[in-house]
Amino acid sequence: MLDFLVSQVATGRGLMVDARAPAERAKGFIPGTVSLPHNTLAPDNAYRKDILLALGGRSYEDVFNFSDARILLIYDNGPSSDDAGRLVTNLLAAGYPPEMIRYYRGGMQVWSVLGFSIETGQS
Repeated sequence: MLDFLVSQVATGRGLMVDARAPAERAKGFIPGTVSLPHNTLAPDNAYRKDILLALGGRSYEDVFNFSDARILLIYDNGPSSDDAGRLVTNLLAAGYPPEMIRYYRGGMQVWSVLGFSIETGQS
């Protein structure tokens, strides 16, 4: 996890993604992460294509190529939540390569228990 932040996020090759809803994120989130609630990549979201492009996907006639996309490390609240699982499902349904998706199972629960930094508020 910490290695991912240093080797992928700091170099611009990866993103650590918070799959929780904005209200939940506002209570506390891992610094340096981006908010991408699981429902924003639902097939019926009008902005889904724009989000996939922002992740580094390329589109031709609504067919995506993710060869240049960022590697994602996704988290949520932890074992009590399935927001990350839903986001992973939506990414895979859009064609995002599974080898470019990582999952931090501990989520905010383990992160905070370990005493790592947490930011609060909107980001």
